[in-house]
Parts: sequence; structure tokens; C-alpha cells
Amino acid sequence: MDTQIAQENSKELIEHQNGEGNEIIRETLRMKHPMEILLKNGLTPPALKKGDVVTGAVIEKRAGRLFLDIGQLKVGIVYGREYAVAQEIIKTLGTGDTVHAKIVEFDNEEGYVELSLQDAGVEKKWLEMETARDRDEILELEVKKANSGGLILEYMGTEGFLPTSQLSGAHYPRVEGGEKEKILEVLQKLVATKLKVKILDLDQKERKLIFTEKGLDASKFKEALAQYHIGQIVEGEVTGVRDFGAFIKFDPIGLEGLIHLSELDWGMVEDPRELVKVGAQVYAKIIDIRGDKI
Repeated sequence: MDTQIAQENSKELIEHQNGEGNEIIRETLRMKHPMEILLKNGLTPPALKKGDVVTGAVIEKRAGRLFLDIGQLKVGIVYGREYAVAQEIIKTLGTGDTVHAKIVEFDNEEGYVELSLQDAGVEKKWLEMETARDRDEILELEVKKANSGGLILEYMGTEGFLPTSQLSGAHYPRVEGGEKEKILEVLQKLVATKLKVKILDLDQKERKLIFTEKGLDASKFKEALAQYHIGQIVEGEVTGVRDFGAFIKFDPIGLEGLIHLSELDWGMVEDPRELVKVGAQVYAKIIDIRGDKI
């Protein structure tokens, strides 16, 4: 509705010649501008300020300048360097089209609000990412790269990091001794696959975007866990071996259990690696379930 009003009002802008040169001024008619509607109803519109991202309707393009109706009886202008770096966007715009812009100077010498289209695009993208974080949105993203510390994913054209510590149990690399080379080998197998993640943290100034794979399927995890009981025999794959025992994954959703060193064999076991190897298929009996630990 506001866009339609802005487009109608953009037609009411006339060019006025005075001693200082060409100036774009507004003719306000028939109380159609959103600003006037707010004032008529006794409401005060939020004041525009430097750094705000606004939506403007194109008034005209002239001599390396783009004029936008940004509301509140204000005319915005994109020119100079900002015009040059946004030419690819500007050339697609016609009179009445709307576009997002960021205010870089509220009131310049000519009385216009100076705008940046390029900065607005970046600002809007980070605002959308903040919204996704606040709403706990689940994102399905492709793994682009891997390093010994985690995975690199891309969202809205921005690379983000999924630390190893934030991987789900199904994808966590249980590597003996924590050797970085072996961890990297495991993580590289996930490159080009798609993972469901959420945004854990972000900071636009530092260009930091952190993802997590944890807690996404809590309800599914509980449902899967409810299907098992103490005394049940399960078949699973050994996913890691430690001095204190071995981990096995035994459910399609990625349920994992620990076989303690004392439960690996009837006799005394000094080194569990002598009995089981990562990747081996084994049978085990569930002897305890405490919360989400088996």
C-alpha cells in the first residue's frame, strides 16, 4: 500500500528552476502521502536517521543521479561514487520502481538525503540473517569447505562457520587422539553435502556468521529414544574408540551410545582398540538410559 502511494506521489514531483540550479520539489495533494496520513491521525512517524535502510520509489535518473521518493516528504539521491558502484542495479530501474537504500547523509548541501544502494543490500542481508537467528529458523545449506576446526557453509552469499563442537552426534568426528589430519579427513567427507543448521551467532562489523547443528531435531531425538528400552539388543557402527570405551551409532537418526571399557568384554580390557575398530558393526545390549545418554 505504501509503495503504491509512493509511486503515485512520485508523479506529482515537478522540476523547479531557481537561481541555484535544478531542484526537485514535492507537490503534496489530496493527503495521499503516508506522512500526511500519520499526521492527520495524530501519529508521529519514526524519524529517519543516518544508517537507516529505507524503501524508495524512483522519481527519475538524470546526469549520473538517481532520485528516490523515500517518504516523510523527503527526496533521496544516489550520486557520485555511490551511483558508480550501483550502476548494475540502477540500469534496471524505471520510474516508479522501488528499491532499498541506506541513508549515508541525512541532509546534504542541496537538501537531499544521500543514499547508498550497495550498502543497503548488505545491511538488508544481515538484518534478514538476524531475523533468521531470532526465529530459530532451520536452514538447509551446502558444505563448501572443511578444515580441522569445522565446516564452511554459505548463506545469502556470506560464508559462515560450523565449528566441530557444534556438529550433531551423527557428524561429529570421533578421532582417536584428536589428530587434526584425521579429523580433517572425516570432515572432508561432508563437503558438497547439505546439512540442516541454525544461526548461532553473527556480527556484521566483524563479518562473523556461526552455525550450529545441535538441537535441531530434539523432538525427533526424543521420539527415537522412546523406542528403546533397557535390556534391548541393538546393532550399530563403532564411531569412535577412547581409553574409557567405544561409541556406537545404532539408529538412522543418529542415536549414539557408549560401551564403557568395563562392558566391552568379560575379562579385563586394558586397551579397547584391541577389541573394536572404528567402522566395525557390533551388537550391544542397552544397560542404562539417563536423559539423552545411553
